[in-house]
Amino acid sequence: MKILLLLMHAFVFYPTTDTVLNLHQNDYGVVKFYLENNGSQTESYEVQIITLEKPQDASIQLCLGGLCRPFPYGVDTLAPGEYDTILVEIFTGNDPGNLRFYLLINNEGNPQDRDSTFIIGAVTSISENIEISNTFSKILLQGEILQIDLNKIKPPVEYQIASPLGVVIKNGILYRTYNFLNMSQLKPGIYFITLHKNKQIFSYKLIKWR
Repeated sequence: MKILLLLMHAFVFYPTTDTVLNLHQNDYGVVKFYLENNGSQTESYEVQIITLEKPQDASIQLCLGGLCRPFPYGVDTLAPGEYDTILVEIFTGNDPGNLRFYLLINNEGNPQDRDSTFIIGAVTSISENIEISNTFSKILLQGEILQIDLNKIKPPVEYQIASPLGVVIKNGILYRTYNFLNMSQLKPGIYFITLHKNKQIFSYKLIKWR
């Protein structure tokens, strides 16, 4: 007899505030997430924030389980039906720059049961105005070819593809409205694509399955 198992999240996880931040120097920002154990037994969830990019004097704080800690890692233990609010607090200093964080949540009892999201933004002076978006007009990975259509930004545009640990894998300049990049050198996994032109920043999470 064959048994078919369907893998489903044993938790509910989603942001309750905007994950795109536009902060000034010496400012404070917070992103809130909702986490609920919708399984039938008590579970522990590892929450980790990976810094991809931030100004040198900016810092982050992770709050979960009623406790805030000045380091990007924590474990939240929830009974069935129990929920918690997770806070990612960002404190800025005098240095301007981009903000890019990757938040990963993992069920300790089942490492394959995981979810992720990312937080992006910028730290600017009061006189600056930076437009930030987490969507492109179109981004599509077909086989080994990544298609990027610059319908919202006029080329040329700088691009960067990085791993979740912030290692730059590919970068360059897009000169056309319709661009096709060879991604055959990328192994299956999660990557981050950032487009940058003047004061516009567009970020996107790319998943290569095979």
